[in-house]
Amino acid sequence: MKTWLFLLLFSVALFSACKKEDQNNPLPTPSEFKDLVVSPDFKWNTTRNFTLKFIGLTTLMPEASGVLTIRTLPDGEEILRVQHKMRSSRDFQLILPAHVRTLRVQYGIVEKDIPVKGSLAEFTPIPDLDNED
Repeated sequence: MKTWLFLLLFSVALFSACKKEDQNNPLPTPSEFKDLVVSPDFKWNTTRNFTLKFIGLTTLMPEASGVLTIRTLPDGEEILRVQHKMRSSRDFQLILPAHVRTLRVQYGIVEKDIPVKGSLAEFTPIPDLDNED
């Protein structure tokens, strides 16, 4: 009886120590950059295209203009500064770093934070009155 028990324990220990080989063998680490293999669906872009629509506003002064400034948040890097007529609607094509989630757009005294969702956002040079006292 003891012999069978020892044989059973030995067999269990022997088979539990065996390990199945990994069917998905990882590729060997390349020694040179040219040997690097990348998945075909990998996105190499670190930037993205974004359109900011400036919605023109008709004023009593038809030639009213101001400086439109666009900065990335939170670092505050200026990506566009241009003189623009208030009455003119225009699409500004921007190339943004992929990590940017918010833009700070300033036109004259109007300053707004625009979330970067998708590839399009709008800006109107009308101040938000709900933030003021």
